[in-house]
Amino acid sequence: MNAVAMSTKEMGEGSTHDALNNFWGDWNYHKILGIDRPTSADETQTGLPPESVTQWEAMIEIWNHDWTKPNPYEFSVSNMTQADIHKELIEVEHVSILNGELPIHATSASSFLAVGFEIEDAQHHLLKEVEAWKTSCTNIQSTNIQEHRLALLKCIQSFHLVQRAYMPEAYAFATSKDEEHDALVHVESIVLYLPSQLPPSLHHGLTATSLAQMEGKLRFPQACDTLVELRQSLSVHAHLAKFKCTEVCGQRPNTHAQGLLDRAQFRMDAIADKYHHVQEAHKTLLGLGNWEHHLQVLKDSDICALSDPDATTGEGFRTLSWIWVSQGVGDNPDVEMHEALRVEWAKSHARKDRWCKEVLLEEEMCWVIAFWGGLPLDILEGVRSYALHQATLQCDRATHLRLIWVPFTTLGSDPKDLELPDQNIPYPEGVNVGDVNNKGPRTDVNDDYDSSGGVFDF
Repeated sequence: MNAVAMSTKEMGEGSTHDALNNFWGDWNYHKILGIDRPTSADETQTGLPPESVTQWEAMIEIWNHDWTKPNPYEFSVSNMTQADIHKELIEVEHVSILNGELPIHATSASSFLAVGFEIEDAQHHLLKEVEAWKTSCTNIQSTNIQEHRLALLKCIQSFHLVQRAYMPEAYAFATSKDEEHDALVHVESIVLYLPSQLPPSLHHGLTATSLAQMEGKLRFPQACDTLVELRQSLSVHAHLAKFKCTEVCGQRPNTHAQGLLDRAQFRMDAIADKYHHVQEAHKTLLGLGNWEHHLQVLKDSDICALSDPDATTGEGFRTLSWIWVSQGVGDNPDVEMHEALRVEWAKSHARKDRWCKEVLLEEEMCWVIAFWGGLPLDILEGVRSYALHQATLQCDRATHLRLIWVPFTTLGSDPKDLELPDQNIPYPEGVNVGDVNNKGPRTDVNDDYDSSGGVFDF
């Protein structure tokens, strides 16, 4: 209703009431037109094993009564992060050293790749800063950028020294490319030439093959961790946007709040760029496969919060972006897929139930009946008295309007011959609501009526 409320700022109280009622009436009408909407949820269930659906329904029923039970709307399979995979690779390298294999360098191969990932993150962040400050950059900002470039260049040079031991061909290729441009000016664009970035002519050698396998193991959890960061950033951005709309007023607070939103948006863009790079690197190393169900191509339309404050569609029409149902790395892919199906089905089932409640208003009907049926006797007497009083006033108004409209509907007929509404409504004993019933039909509005001619005498 935010957009509608803004349009009623200059309206009076009555116009605002009419405008809001018009919008609500239109939305309710479209709900009636879309009453078959739950069929989409039924289509989601098609093809699922009946025994699994029965088990999930029982799980939802149990959780609705006891929230300490397993939540059917959340994953219960533990995921392995990039740090877990890195630790696993370190342990493998440690075992190989104990077995007599001499390390190529003091820095382990997995640590070498992890440092490369960190340098890539710093490059992406610096590139976003340069793009953001390209149009209007102060001297202080320009100095900060140059300092970041210098620090990053030192890290890249140290990385190349280790790369010389593990990937000599890639090191020679990288240094020859760096000589073609000013390294300090374009440090954020320097390619590290990790196994996923090597040209096909350099894809040979035992060391390069083992490094490529390690990078493939690390890239998948890195992409999953990036999606987690993206979801967290989206939640923060949505919270800031909601807080700004509901709690912030005034030019100075709004400017400050908008600055926070801009920084949150900057972080989201940087994380999205990082995911694009990691997903492409993983695809280069492993090619096409089942992993694409988890790490899909990230589109701009996919980057949306669970509850977007700018959304204009209702809950029943909402579609969930794949980034919110993507699962990470686990030990059993079949269990993970079963978990993902359960979570997606449970959420679709909940949206279906909510849609039915919105259309049929069953919950509201039960609430109204329970409210009026459970009133205390002292309050019930006053409510009943007020209701009967209002009913009498409306009947009296109907009589009044019918007498006014007689000349236009009967043309000469006697108003006494018309069938008027019955006003003999019983009042609760002991309740004084006035003598509206005893007044009889209003005659003051019919003084100018000529029963013989059926016209008004002006």
